[in-house]
Amino acid sequence: MMITTATVFGLSLVGLAASGGLLLACIALLVVGATGSALDTLGQTLVQRAVSDHERSSAMGIWTFAIGFGPIGILLMGAAAVSVGAPAALAASGALMTAGAVTIGSVTPLRELD
Repeated sequence: MMITTATVFGLSLVGLAASGGLLLACIALLVVGATGSALDTLGQTLVQRAVSDHERSSAMGIWTFAIGFGPIGILLMGAAAVSVGAPAALAASGALMTAGAVTIGSVTPLRELD
């Protein structure tokens, strides 16, 4: 489910970058927001299910620590948008997300993790 959601998220970013009108951009933003929220929820759920009960607080602490690095990605996206334009940077980001999800999805041992 995580791989499918990540793929749809990446494709919706590419769709947002390619949207020419307001209606298409709004639809793409709706999908981006929904899949982004789903990815966050799925990620936290998978982390909590992968660790034992006594390790949950530590695992979520590490998750929160990792979220703190988000502004670095935003800074890099801003730099990319300045250098190549916002639509191209958004499309590249979506394409990388999609490629990453498809690549991870094609690795059988990762798909079969419990």
